[in-house]
Amino acid sequence: MSAGLQDVAKRAPRTVNNALALTPFYAGTRITETVGLDIDDVALSAHRGSLRIHGKGDQTRQVPIHPPLRAVFTGWLSERADWPGAEGPALFLNQQGSRLSTAGAHTTITTIAAAADLVTVAELLGHTRRRSL
Repeated sequence: MSAGLQDVAKRAPRTVNNALALTPFYAGTRITETVGLDIDDVALSAHRGSLRIHGKGDQTRQVPIHPPLRAVFTGWLSERADWPGAEGPALFLNQQGSRLSTAGAHTTITTIAAAADLVTVAELLGHTRRRSL
């Protein structure tokens, strides 16, 4: 299942789409948590990484970044430096340089998940997936 999603994400036109689609899958984030991530919430080292996720009720949790997601984040962070709005805190930016909206993220994620034809959006973004991590 994850190999198919990774393959489709790799064919996505931009690195931001890859990182956006794989974050809920590997980190168990809700879409609102995903678009709420800031650069400072991503900690990458040579072989590891973690995400600080700000959830419901002002609760914060740390989750490890799986190796495939770490590789995609590394690429996105490098590419992001050349985007409009790169001086801002948001991890995921839209084409105008503002924080990506929940609606924009949902469209991108569901399009990639549907193209994978191996996972449903409910499986990718649902409570069951998040709680299984």
